[in-house]
Amino acid sequence: MAKKKKRREADFTTEEMAYLSDCKSEQTFMNRLNSACEHYGIDPMLFKMDKEINSSENFFPAECGELLALLVKYYKDNPAVKADKELKGVTAKNICTFYKEMMDDIDKLPDEIKNMVYALPSHFTSNRITIWIERLVPIMTQFILSYVDEQGEDMGALLQRLCVDIDKANYDLFWNYKFISMAQQANEEETEKFEQWMNFVYGDRDDEKAELEQRMNAMNVSIDVAIAELIKRLMLDVSKERILDNPDSYDSKIERNEYYNYLNAYTSPGDVQIKKETLNQYTHGAKTWKTIEERIREENYMPDDAHLTYESELRAREAYILELKKKLESAESDLERFKNLGNDYIKSRDQSSEEFVRNVNSEYLEKCERVRCDEQQLADWTDKYISQVIWEFLNKK
Repeated sequence: MAKKKKRREADFTTEEMAYLSDCKSEQTFMNRLNSACEHYGIDPMLFKMDKEINSSENFFPAECGELLALLVKYYKDNPAVKADKELKGVTAKNICTFYKEMMDDIDKLPDEIKNMVYALPSHFTSNRITIWIERLVPIMTQFILSYVDEQGEDMGALLQRLCVDIDKANYDLFWNYKFISMAQQANEEETEKFEQWMNFVYGDRDDEKAELEQRMNAMNVSIDVAIAELIKRLMLDVSKERILDNPDSYDSKIERNEYYNYLNAYTSPGDVQIKKETLNQYTHGAKTWKTIEERIREENYMPDDAHLTYESELRAREAYILELKKKLESAESDLERFKNLGNDYIKSRDQSSEEFVRNVNSEYLEKCERVRCDEQQLADWTDKYISQVIWEFLNKK
């Protein structure tokens, strides 16, 4: 089979991919592509027309060419890649810069491609990270140094507070997650029933596609990882055999902009629009949020429990009592409802609650053991962070 730069007009040549990914040469692009594929668990032979021959013709389909170029472009600056070699070189600023620059490039993609990324839950999560990660560092520093600098505070009290509060927060987070996961499981069971019915009517659904869709729709993954899963998913729908067998087909001849219209099938316009509006509203609110230091500098900041006049304090006290009365009325009403649930409910509730707590506690112990065994690197760096805090205290003059 004679090599061609590309088989369909809409696809990308290696030269175009090198340009899109800011590589100086095609060879640099191919080298970086292989490294990126290894990092993200993508089979590099997907991008060969003959998947059995490494030296065969390159193949960068319109379905995911621009997304693949994006991953290659940011591979060398990816903090996760650097962390594989030396974690100490990774900072909050590095992570923030990486996300901001990638998000800017995502916003410049053609609408059909961009909408597929906007539909990923991790797109919203990654945008939130860029907003808050830079703010967290100075706020945490202020919090720690407040105990070091203030003569009236006890550094040991800080350690006690962190241990007790964070330990409780760990368990509460796990406890709440169990309730959420139960609701998700119920939804998944209903979804599974629907999919079983669909499989019965239309034939079995591809398990590989379902697994990739589940991974790329995870919320707490980095946006580049989700895009990698999206690329794998898109490639499942690309038939190299059909392209080779039908060189004169309409799809092989149309321009890229026209071909991109096919990609609208992967997204719901209403869903994407809702996600865009939600992100815009959240971003506006989050970016206009100010620290107390900023508010003091820019305006006459007043703590919530401080009142300059007797009248304002009187109104605040009255409002507080009124709110307490409303909560008491609601609690009393809820108590009466609870009293009248009946013996069958009481018996079932007591048995199921005891079993539920035992299961949650057992799973929490498993989770603690798993973290202890699997996350040693994170534990080591947490140890170094805490040691640096104590070092500041020990060396205070």
